[in-house]
Amino acid sequence: MARRKKKKTDHDNAPELTPWLRLHLHCLRLGTIEAYLHWCEKNGYDARLDKSDVVLRRELEDWRRRTAIEALKRSRQTRDPASVLAAVARGQLDTLDAPAALRPACKRIALELPTRASYRESLAEMLLFVARRTDFLLERRRFGLHDYPYLDAVIHLHARRRHWIRSLERFRPRTHNRARQFSALARHLFTRYDVPTFLDAAWFRRDEAAPHMRDWFLHIGRGGNLRTACTPVPVTRRIAHHFCQAPPDVTIEGALRWGQIRALGGSRALAQAVLGTTVGDSLANDAFWTSVLRFFAAQEDLDPGEVGPIVDFLRHQKFEPMEVFHNNGRVVERPPPRPHLSMRDRTLPALRLQVDRWHRQLAKETDRAGTWPPSGINPLWDKTGTAAGGNLKLWRIEELRSGGALAYEGRLLRHCVAAYAAGCVRGRYSIWSLSLEVDGLRKRLLTIQVSKGRAIMECSGRNNRPPTEAERRVVLRWAAREELHAGAALRR
Repeated sequence: MARRKKKKTDHDNAPELTPWLRLHLHCLRLGTIEAYLHWCEKNGYDARLDKSDVVLRRELEDWRRRTAIEALKRSRQTRDPASVLAAVARGQLDTLDAPAALRPACKRIALELPTRASYRESLAEMLLFVARRTDFLLERRRFGLHDYPYLDAVIHLHARRRHWIRSLERFRPRTHNRARQFSALARHLFTRYDVPTFLDAAWFRRDEAAPHMRDWFLHIGRGGNLRTACTPVPVTRRIAHHFCQAPPDVTIEGALRWGQIRALGGSRALAQAVLGTTVGDSLANDAFWTSVLRFFAAQEDLDPGEVGPIVDFLRHQKFEPMEVFHNNGRVVERPPPRPHLSMRDRTLPALRLQVDRWHRQLAKETDRAGTWPPSGINPLWDKTGTAAGGNLKLWRIEELRSGGALAYEGRLLRHCVAAYAAGCVRGRYSIWSLSLEVDGLRKRLLTIQVSKGRAIMECSGRNNRPPTEAERRVVLRWAAREELHAGAALRR
């Protein structure tokens, strides 16, 4: 029986590569004959395979020259960070090809880019303009406990470019202060009326509430009133007025709390005391905390130093799960002791007694917490003044590493630091004590809470008072030496 002939395919008709041609394709970084023929057509060479060694050598030299020119252009471009960011915005440079130091910024830009070429081009032009006219594009700014890149804020400004009321090219900064430059840029683009400085944080933040807060910025900047904006809590005329009068270093949530307290008739000292607590930076459970603020404003003999302990007591009783220590060292979590607690028919003397009783109970329970390992942060011993001058002072910041130490600290300074023992056992944060020794007499001044992420979350003295300027300087020196994030707990 005759054997059927095998049908020839295009692959069989393809010419065989000689060793020299195979090496030539390898040098040109081309994998197939089709890719080589396409490269020849693109660069003006004959699209054929039967070429002399002289032609092949000329092609290779031309490829090396073109590659060197592209590498030189890229190296010049990478020396200018703004050009790198603009190239990424335009889609001309891949994030992986950017310098390592700029890759996080490039990734932020790449995540925000839509497919529209006009959007990418306008963002690239804005990045180049901001880099040329200001000093903040690649810097960072801190709000509260968080550190944000200015690049995020510029991207968010550009995303609202349809709301610009002035041309970007007409902006001229009048200062070299980065925060003031950004404030001036945002107001140049969007506003006709004054906007509180603390609302600048809305352009930096990336949480769910941030887009609504940017709407507040635009609304107030066009002459609108906060009470006609979409806010998560009810806003009256008086609250809106005092909101705009809040200190410039508060958070946006803190400004709303400030407005609530001042609208209820509370003093500035009371408002400052509330902003020093967890209520000051959160709008969660607003109905309950508004009733607490109303209670505070109605008490004529309330010391602002009592606000912190009372807020801690109410929060732990109503919202915080209980963490109970067993004799074997385990920590068991239980529901809050009094989830239905309300401020109805409460009096200040009775509340004071409950707070004192709770502190004594915390001290007893904390004694069973035992000890826990060190956090790895170094303590501070800092001398100021001289013995000859008679003003020698020894500042100490030392870690508290046992339940007994926390209980003793809480009794001396009259706050609820003992409630943090379970978190210390689990390694979520560490507790430190600042003391001052003068003429052999030592006095405890502050209790400092440092998170696992090395951020100073709380810093308070007796009755949760804020730190003095001298205490703040000592803590900031320690934070700088140990590379800790010093945030809202240390604001002026």
